[in-house]
Amino acid sequence: GEIPRLEVCTKLSNVVERERRMKVKTLVARAMAFAKKEHKGHVDKAGKDYFTYHIAVVADRVKAKTRDPVAVATAYLHDVVEDTDVGLDVIRKEFGGAVADAVGMLTRPTGVPYAEYIAGLKASDNETALLVKLADLATNLSTPDSIPDTLVKRYKKAVAELNG
Repeated sequence: GEIPRLEVCTKLSNVVERERRMKVKTLVARAMAFAKKEHKGHVDKAGKDYFTYHIAVVADRVKAKTRDPVAVATAYLHDVVEDTDVGLDVIRKEFGGAVADAVGMLTRPTGVPYAEYIAGLKASDNETALLVKLADLATNLSTPDSIPDTLVKRYKKAVAELNG
């Protein structure tokens, strides 16, 4: 007998969905492993492991807001270009254009004043970069005692501007 068309479509749709989920998991898992390797030995301002106490926390905040794998991968990779020798070209090759574009927006060029960087980020309309930056700022502000008052003020002003 012939297999009913609906059954074929359902099976095909299940295969496609499984494949999509695998790709999603792969992108996020690869980004996480990459960031962990690149930030190895880095510590935050309080002397704690940077990946565990900053990068993973930012990624968790992003995961709480969206299931978009590009956004979660970007959260893991958001400081890689700024804090390591890895270039944006490597991010683009390994993780694709959407992740690289967002990471690029999140990377503050040397010599660019912070306020100008934040204004550029807001003007970019890159939703992924904005979401990750807000998660980054929220993470920084969640331990205000471990950062100088000047940074607390700067971060609060940035949050207000990005949300405004």
